[in-house]
Amino acid sequence: MVNRRNFLKSASFLTLGGLVAGKAEALQAATPVRTETTAKKSIGLQIYSLGGELTKDVPAGMKNPTSGDFSIMLNSVYAAQHPHSFIYRGWEVKTTGNDLTHTVLRGSVNKYGRSLPNYHYEDLNTLLSLYAERDLKNPACIIDANHNNSNKQFKQQIRIVKEVMHSRKLNPDIHHLVKGVMVESYIEEGCQKIGEGVYGRSITDPCLGWEDSSRLIYDLAESI
Repeated sequence: MVNRRNFLKSASFLTLGGLVAGKAEALQAATPVRTETTAKKSIGLQIYSLGGELTKDVPAGMKNPTSGDFSIMLNSVYAAQHPHSFIYRGWEVKTTGNDLTHTVLRGSVNKYGRSLPNYHYEDLNTLLSLYAERDLKNPACIIDANHNNSNKQFKQQIRIVKEVMHSRKLNPDIHHLVKGVMVESYIEEGCQKIGEGVYGRSITDPCLGWEDSSRLIYDLAESI
């Protein structure tokens, strides 16, 4: 049995490709430039380990683009759930597809650069109807409570998560569709510039702090 944590530490770009595309079934030489032994040592074992140990139970999320187009996101889900053949470092890799590929709603940006949220009840209903029009397995959605859904106002994540939970209560189909939320959280709230040296504070997007995150988790537990 492969130790997943150690494997992920040493895995290359193929890790991401494998998680999205699914279990790697076959490996063939596209050009006769490497021996069988070399192939196994260089990428073969890595692909087989990833396919056998990780991709059977690791979901892969496809976010909507910043344009907000749901169809692009759903086309990505369709592609990831189906088999693929591609060339990697001179070898042909075949994958079976990942049935657990799902959608992630992260908000969008209009032509004026303003954030437009897509976590509301109406958005979730629209996503439901678009799923129904397509031949996709395991319809599922995660709500990204930050980024353009919060306009990067990190404190708004608390309200957004609670609204999503309320929508799940109102509609059993939405309850089944929405599997969870993404919240950007760290030890200290907000963010900092590189070099400010505040331990536990984000150097990228602003995040909820430890206390707000803890309180939100307990609130969610009580509401379920």
